[in-house]
Amino acid sequence: MRTLLFLCAYLFTSVLFGQVGVNNPNPDPSSILDINANDKGILIPRMTSAEMTLISSPAEGLLVYNKDESRFYFYNAGWFALNEMVRSAGSSDISHTGDVNVTGEVSATSYGLNASGNGPVPKGGIIMWSGSTPPTGWALCNGTNGTPDLRGRFIIGYNPSVTDYNQPGNRSTGGATNGKTGGSESVTLTQSQMPSHSHGNGTLYTQAAGNHTHTVPMDQHGAGGSNVVYSPTGQNGFNIADPTTSTAGSHTHTILGATATAGSSQAHENRPPYYVLAFIMKL
Repeated sequence: MRTLLFLCAYLFTSVLFGQVGVNNPNPDPSSILDINANDKGILIPRMTSAEMTLISSPAEGLLVYNKDESRFYFYNAGWFALNEMVRSAGSSDISHTGDVNVTGEVSATSYGLNASGNGPVPKGGIIMWSGSTPPTGWALCNGTNGTPDLRGRFIIGYNPSVTDYNQPGNRSTGGATNGKTGGSESVTLTQSQMPSHSHGNGTLYTQAAGNHTHTVPMDQHGAGGSNVVYSPTGQNGFNIADPTTSTAGSHTHTILGATATAGSSQAHENRPPYYVLAFIMKL
């Protein structure tokens, strides 16, 4: 009876002052319940998932232990599990070993997740970046820090069956081999690459070479001698009727000069329309 009276007096005093100390006569001022023990713990109500969901109008902050999942749950407009990945607001890092399975969205500031191994982007992964200063853990692809030099370069997809595209390098695996490169910013066409075309007249002339003579065959009629008269008709002298020259005198002429000028051997633009971004690689 004495013990019962003492317990009632103790509880009455605790209620009066709004604090309870178990094995602790001086509970912390910030606590409503201060339990002191070095060989025992406190048991939160234990129940199954079905029993937990049947709690009528659970209060915000209600805490239970789910036996089906072997973890604690608290209520805040819905049941939420307490686990090693839950942290209060602050700037401390969260470290975890093993897989993390997420259903739904993960909201993060800064650059999100920073994981070792492959992580969200595997080591050696290359992306386009709007800026000249990459984020932490990344490097500009300028030929330093183990990166390929992609400054001013277009990217061609790897194709093992095409000689020009069959070597992607091994920078992603820590190697030192670069992928194949090629192409030119500008091109000057050779004669064989030009399309078929014609030129204007220009200034052309022949040389004077080709002097020659022709013979004129004639029929002779009547007497010859000095002072003989030639006539196209009649019987006196020589008769010249429809004379023709011989075909002798075949020759050639050399044509000098030049056709009209076309073209100027200037290189032409060899790039499609472009927009400048930086390539960065995951270190």
